[in-house]
Amino acid sequence: MLENPNLRKIPLLSECVYSGIYHSSPNGGFNILMEKKERMKAWREKNKEAISLQQGKWYLLNKEKAKKQSKLWADKNRGRSTFSKQKWKDEHPKARRAHVILNKAVKNGILFRPNNCPQCNRSNHTIHGHHEDYSKPLEVQWMCPQCHKEEEGEINAN
Repeated sequence: MLENPNLRKIPLLSECVYSGIYHSSPNGGFNILMEKKERMKAWREKNKEAISLQQGKWYLLNKEKAKKQSKLWADKNRGRSTFSKQKWKDEHPKARRAHVILNKAVKNGILFRPNNCPQCNRSNHTIHGHHEDYSKPLEVQWMCPQCHKEEEGEINAN
C-alpha cells in the first residue's frame, strides 16, 4: 500500500488555552494543558477552606439547583456512582449498618440532628454524626464536615 507523503507534512494543531489561537506543536498542546492543570490544582489546595465556605454559601442559596445538578450527574454517571457506593458498602459493613440505623433514628424522631456544629458553631453545612464505635450506632458526636474530617484525621494518625 502506498503512503501519501503529504500527510506527514501536516502539523498538529492545538488551541492555546490562554489565547484561543491555534498553534502547531509536536505534542498537540499537551504540556500547556498540563501546566494549567497543575497551577489550578495548587491554587485549589492553597485555597481549600475559602472554596469550601463559598460552596457552602452557594449551596444554602441554591439548594434546589444543587439537588437538581446532583441528580443529573448521578443519572449520567449511574454506573460510576453506584459502583463507588457499592464498593464502599462492601468494604465497610459495620459502618454502613451504623449509618442506616442512625439515619432511621433521625428520620423517626428518636435522635435530633442539631443545626450548628457543637465544636465550631458553624451552620452553613449539613451536620454529620461521627461514630467513635460502630457497634453503638446511636452514640454519635455531631459535627460539621470540616470538624469531621479533622476528627477522622486525628483518629487515622493514631
